[in-house]
Amino acid sequence: MEALGIEPRSAGYRVRSCADVETIPPPCYKITRMRNLERDLAQLGDKVLDDDYALELYSALCNTEWRYGDRPGENWGCSWRMAGGIVADLRNDQRRGDNEEYDGAYEHYLDWYCSGREGKVSDRIAADLRGLGWVEDRSWLEQV
Repeated sequence: MEALGIEPRSAGYRVRSCADVETIPPPCYKITRMRNLERDLAQLGDKVLDDDYALELYSALCNTEWRYGDRPGENWGCSWRMAGGIVADLRNDQRRGDNEEYDGAYEHYLDWYCSGREGKVSDRIAADLRGLGWVEDRSWLEQV
């Protein structure tokens, strides 16, 4: 795929196995354009600097599948560790802004990891993510 100038997992692309459908040989991969909640969360701006909001966001990212609009099968979910890293990165990016020489404190995923209420989606987080086009998808629970 490098020969084609395509980097897997970049720019919101998702790599699927050749068993899916149309492929690019060799290796046998299909590139599909998918929405990426992690990338879209940057639109929340400085809301993430509020500690309560950040905790609610972390909680909503854990143990939850999110779907962009009405696209079944294209769900987004992440581990607790990744959720902590996403929240920390969003807050770090907001603090740094355009200042490349920012020397303030940086957060780490451990600042949020296992901080409580994992899987709980507050009303304000649900509303903000809905505003970005994302809805909570609990259909996977029916399969358990």
